[in-house]
Order: sequence, then structure tokens, then C-alpha cells
Amino acid sequence: MRKRKFLLLFFAGLVITAGVLYWAGAEDVLSQFLKLDARYFLLFFGIQIALMVLWALKWWVILRQHKVSFRKLLPVSFFGSLMNNLTPMSTAGGEPFRAYLLAQVDDISTEDSAASVVVDLFLEVFPLILMIGAAMLITITYDIHYLLAAVLGIAGLAVFLILGFILLIIINEKVSEMIIHQTLRLFRIIPIKFLQDHATDAQTRIDKIIHNFQKTMHTSVTDKKTMLTGLTIASLIWVLNILRMYYILHMLGYTLPITTLIVIRVGVVALTFVSIFPGGLGLWEGGSTWLYTIFDLPAPTALAATLIERLFSFWIGSTIGLAATIYIGATHMLKKYFQ
Repeated sequence: MRKRKFLLLFFAGLVITAGVLYWAGAEDVLSQFLKLDARYFLLFFGIQIALMVLWALKWWVILRQHKVSFRKLLPVSFFGSLMNNLTPMSTAGGEPFRAYLLAQVDDISTEDSAASVVVDLFLEVFPLILMIGAAMLITITYDIHYLLAAVLGIAGLAVFLILGFILLIIINEKVSEMIIHQTLRLFRIIPIKFLQDHATDAQTRIDKIIHNFQKTMHTSVTDKKTMLTGLTIASLIWVLNILRMYYILHMLGYTLPITTLIVIRVGVVALTFVSIFPGGLGLWEGGSTWLYTIFDLPAPTALAATLIERLFSFWIGSTIGLAATIYIGATHMLKKYFQ
């Protein structure tokens, strides 16, 4: 059933992308896309590798007190990127999978690994709130588009609530206990044997799990060096993403102000933060094209820029994640997921 649903939604995402391509003019989009020569391909590929390594480095900084090997953590982080592109929540769908897998490949408990993922998500969401605030300010100041302002406002509220929920997990042991109990209960009813077995085993040592989970989160969040380094890396990830957008447009013969690129990037992340399509497929392509055209970019150029970016962030990123999955022998998790 899950495999059928995934294929259906994946195909629907491709259909939406094809519809946007038809609307923008396939021939014009292709002529723009073919401006991607070897020099720019290597530049954008290098940025994608740098982004994926930075995501892993941010997670490793959180786990530094657990002496986790970066060599082992790196492919697990790549696997998480793949799962982000296979699950509906395009920015955080792979978190539970990488938390579980890290505990299998390195000497760390599942609860410590899971706690580190929660803190990592906090470091991802906190800069997003700041970026949404900046994008809303830019939008209001320049009176850009009321619908875009509404999207950013709704997204800002949703992300703010998520951030508040994460903080509540971190500071309130009763909330953590409730979430762990409910998670184990959910794992026991999911018809995937390795999850059921793990949940049954965890239930027998629930007090220790809750204590370790809370301790790891509290230690990480109260460590100024961890927070400062993590937030710096998260900010650098935003800079590289916007820099890639800038150079893609430069390659296509257009230049947009950095403030405009911030609004577009934040807007498309907001539109796809919770999506029913795997990795936001279709919704990202359509939403990004729409946002570019708001700022008077021709539709063929807007879609070409979006498709070039997605070539690296979605397709090549997923390929790297799949290669890492095979390397660490985690293909069984993909099979179980789709069963």
C-alpha cells in the first residue's frame, strides 16, 4: 500500500511539473536549461556536496560529546537526505530514519541519537523563523504581493509553533516522556518487524531512555559552543543555497537582488514545508516558478532556473543518498519503508 501511494504521489508530482513546463513553454525552457555547461555544472555540483557535508557537520557538532565518528555519520546523513526526498515533509521527513540508523552503525544509543536529531531540527527551524521574518519585512516594505505575504505569514506561524513544540520537548521532561511513549506505541502497531522489535525492547527500559533523551537534549542546547557553531553552519547553508540561485540566474543572463532571492527561497520552503508529494515534487517546481515570475522573471527562465536547482538539490542529492545507502548496507530500510 505504501509503495503504491508513493508511486501515485511521485507520478502526480511529475505531472504537475510537466503541466508547469507546458505552461511556461517547453522549447523555451529547454533552450534556457541547455545553458548549463560543464563549468557551471561543476560549480553547482560542488555547492551541493558542500551543502550535504555541512548538514552532516552540523549534526556531528551536536554529537561531539558522544565521540561519534564523522566518517560513519556522513553516509547516514546522506541517507537522511534521500529519505527527505522520499517522504512528504521535504525538509524533515528523514529525521527518524537517520536517528535509528546512526545507532546501528556507531556506538551510540538510539535515544541519544534521536535527541540529537531533535536538537538538529531546532537548529534548522530557528534560522528559518528569522528568514521568514526578514522575507515578510521585505515583502511588506516593497508592497510586493499580498498572496505571498499571506503564505509567508501562515508559514511563519506554523514554523513558530513547531519551534515552540521542540523547545517544550527540550525543557519539559513530562512532554518528552509522553512523546516517547506515544512513539513506541506507534512503532509497535506499524507492521514493520524491526521497528516493532526495537519498540518492544525499548519499552523494557523506558525510564533510562527518557533520562538519556532529556539529558542529551539539555546538554546540547545549554552548550553555547554547540549552539553557536550549529547556528553558524545552518546560516552558511542558507547562504550557499541563495548563492547557487544567484549564479544560476547569472548563467541564464539575469540578476535579481539578494533581498529578492531571500524572499523567493523562503517562499518556496514555506510552500513545501509540509507537502503530500515526495520531496515537494511538483509543488516546489510550480511554487518556485510562480515566485520568480512575481519579480518579473520570464516564465521559461523561471522554470529553467528552478529545474537546474532541483537537478542538484533533488535528483543528484537523492542519487548521492542512494549511493550512501548502498555503502552502509541500509537498503533493507528502504525496502521495509515501502512495504
